[in-house]
Amino acid sequence: MAPNWPPPPAAIDRKRIIMSISIKSLTKRFGGFAAVDGIDLEIGNGELMALLGPSGSGKTTLLRMIGGLDFADEGTLLIEGEEATVTAPHARRVGFVFQHYALFRHMTVFENVAFGLRVARRKPKLTEAAIKQKVMDLLELVQLAPLAGRYPNQLSGGQRQRVALARALATEPRVLLLDEPFGALDAKVRKELRRWLRDIHKGMGVTTVFVTHDQEEALELADRVAILNKGRIEQVGTPAEVYDRPASAFVCDFLGGGTKLDCLVEGGAALIGGARVPIVNHIPAGGKAIAYIRAHDIELADAGPDILQAKVRLVQPVGPQLRLDLDFNGQVVEAVLDRDTTLAAPVPGQLVGLRLRQANVYAG
Repeated sequence: MAPNWPPPPAAIDRKRIIMSISIKSLTKRFGGFAAVDGIDLEIGNGELMALLGPSGSGKTTLLRMIGGLDFADEGTLLIEGEEATVTAPHARRVGFVFQHYALFRHMTVFENVAFGLRVARRKPKLTEAAIKQKVMDLLELVQLAPLAGRYPNQLSGGQRQRVALARALATEPRVLLLDEPFGALDAKVRKELRRWLRDIHKGMGVTTVFVTHDQEEALELADRVAILNKGRIEQVGTPAEVYDRPASAFVCDFLGGGTKLDCLVEGGAALIGGARVPIVNHIPAGGKAIAYIRAHDIELADAGPDILQAKVRLVQPVGPQLRLDLDFNGQVVEAVLDRDTTLAAPVPGQLVGLRLRQANVYAG
């Protein structure tokens, strides 16, 4: 039987509601190094926010400060309008899910989930009957009720991660925090759990913040994405906004910006090897610049305006795609074609014509 989930939260109007999490000028230093450097971020009630960035960008430190595992040197943090900058972790009512599960090996699945309910500082204390009912409801939710009597070493990695999520949800947190929750799992299981977590979030509506360095994971799961670099936020937006309109060269490159080519901005277009290429982001001032061309924005063309010549270096079929390495004026350009619509696959050494559909361009 499907769990009786509450209705999903209504669309978030950030101008009218109190933010579930409000961060102002938050800073955390380790010695002379600013791991988090004056970050401002608003996260709405019921929102699923991804903190995305490379190693050392500050995303995990920011998550730990939200949860109270680290305290800020400067700035403020509010949770549901309440000051939480230096509040103890248990008083913040946050749930944690870590990459390596952190389950108690000597406890069954049932006891792992029940643990937080047994030690919770709440009055009146839950009865054993109430704890049992709640735990079994949660195990039904994460589709593990038949495994309630097993121990963690008798579970797969994906099952352990679902136990960890059920344990985090047991205490009814105001905020759910996930630190690289699928990083220790193989690609197939990660994809399955991403879909499952999205469905769980839609059903329960708990404000959720998760850390990842996996661009696909963030773009697939999140309502909005905050992209961090060197302790600061480069851009915040929906997955479509940050991918289609990257605010900086760093964001573009991190999200798979493709090949970097020198260009000249003139008349609202990028001039590359004599071809005019439309610019999709904010058009920089005229002059020398750097264009990022994504692999799927390159097509082969025999004739027409703005065609460039390149030599095929490598042809690699990958599932439904045909991936090409092309030599353009001594620089490797990567292109991805649809095998079903490519009439004749080029061969190494062949000269081909290229059309660049569009580019993201930034000042050089």
